[in-house]
Amino acid sequence: MSAEVGGQAGRGGRLHIDRATTPLNACSLEVLHRPLNAVKADGDDDDDAPRRVLPLVVGCYQLNEGASASDDPGDSAPAGEDAGEVGATRSGELRLHLVETECGGAPPPAFGAPAQVTETESGVLDGKWCESSELEASGDTGRCGPAGGGGGGATERYLYGTACASGRVRVYSLDRGSGDAPNGDGGEGGWRLRHLVSSSENSDAGGGGGKKRLCLSLDWDLPPPSPVGIGSAPSTAFPGTRRIVSSYSDGTLAVHNLVVGPTGDGDEAAAAPLLEEVRTWDAHRLFGVPAEVWTTCFAGDDSEGGGHSNVVASGADDCTLKLWDLRTPLRRPTISVGEEEYGAGVTAVARHPRLRNVLAAGSYDESLRFWDVRSMSEPLCRAEVGGGVWRVRW
Repeated sequence: MSAEVGGQAGRGGRLHIDRATTPLNACSLEVLHRPLNAVKADGDDDDDAPRRVLPLVVGCYQLNEGASASDDPGDSAPAGEDAGEVGATRSGELRLHLVETECGGAPPPAFGAPAQVTETESGVLDGKWCESSELEASGDTGRCGPAGGGGGGATERYLYGTACASGRVRVYSLDRGSGDAPNGDGGEGGWRLRHLVSSSENSDAGGGGGKKRLCLSLDWDLPPPSPVGIGSAPSTAFPGTRRIVSSYSDGTLAVHNLVVGPTGDGDEAAAAPLLEEVRTWDAHRLFGVPAEVWTTCFAGDDSEGGGHSNVVASGADDCTLKLWDLRTPLRRPTISVGEEEYGAGVTAVARHPRLRNVLAAGSYDESLRFWDVRSMSEPLCRAEVGGGVWRVRW
């Protein structure tokens, strides 16, 4: 499989700037949109300005069919079924690239060789950066100031969350590498991903007959960005904790609380990170059985709650887009947009980073729709894209 960096076609018709090939199927590609200072390599002139890089992570997944698997490839590992029961295994990896920013005479962005390749316990089906993580960070973690160069002020810790075929949510921290670091030293540029914490592995959460569920997607609940934009001082909204919403192949959604801290300075011992599932509920069914929830995200904004969102959007194989209010018992959605609008499953949802009541939703009915979650009677607009939509990014 291949991944691309690029944009619209230019005069020569080129659709990409660079391409990388991955040994496993590439399921997600996520860029941290905050330039970091690369660690200087041996031989670099001390007077040279530090290279600026954007961390890019490719998440990969592959189903390895076993000898005892069904002769029908379609039965090798249905969504939500334990792959081991049909003689198949799942493998995955995270590939961290450090893409140099195109400024100061630098060449156009290119993947280059991966700075780090981390094998995962199972396939990675989705991944997201937590780009505004003003979390309490211990002194040995990677951290940087507003422009990624280190220094005083509030520490900012960059986290990466993954949705795994094992059913787990796994969270990584982006740290500066060291020579004796596990999983390598971070390679060129000196940054690496370090596993921080994982959720528990649940099965049969949605009445799936004891079959292990797959975690299909996730999203972070982030505070509104500073109006100044990238490079401004980070906000201090609810420091030390983050929420993650995740969706599953057994028709369920879950909300996790991630707590990191304290720092461990003085007499106070450093506490291990905690990722705790605090809400879970049945969300989507089709013909009386659980429907795969392909996608989820936080939606809207609660200014009175310090920036937390109390609304979750979900899209599934049952051809519906649903909104859920976390302040309710979650027995039913507050809004459900179904067959009158969607002709196929809803596969991708994403909240606008600044217009936080605006939601983009893609479907494999080959359309992309934009919604205002405050009024869902009609989409703001529709766009036909000529193929099923599996990823949406603003």
